[in-house]
Amino acid sequence: MANRHDVIIWDADIYGAPDDYDLQTLAKAQTLIQQPSAEASKKLLTFAHDVEQQGKSNDLPPVIARYLTNFEARVKTANTTAYCFNLPEYNWHTLVKILLKSAQKHGLVLLGEELVLLLLPNGLITPQHSENYWLPILE
Repeated sequence: MANRHDVIIWDADIYGAPDDYDLQTLAKAQTLIQQPSAEASKKLLTFAHDVEQQGKSNDLPPVIARYLTNFEARVKTANTTAYCFNLPEYNWHTLVKILLKSAQKHGLVLLGEELVLLLLPNGLITPQHSENYWLPILE
């Protein structure tokens, strides 16, 4: 959809890690967010808990903190193999930073199609221009 700005996160240990940001990876991500699952993986739930806690403990603007409220519960109730997080129109940069750091910490895959961004479970970011942009921000 034109108005959506989504980030898709999944557990590569269970659903596989992509090799690069390409059409195959985009298709895989779309399949995973539509594929029902009995429950989110343990890694994904730990990630979700960490993200929600950051919303409570960091000195974040209230609009960002509200966006992270009940994050863990939303991941649990999504009932899909990957979680699709819709970014807001404004202040999305701060949210992406939080999601990237947490996904990197837990070895998850994070894909932002509109951002042209793929975080691999080993912590590498691709394509190169995305790595050049996001790595200094994450450090």
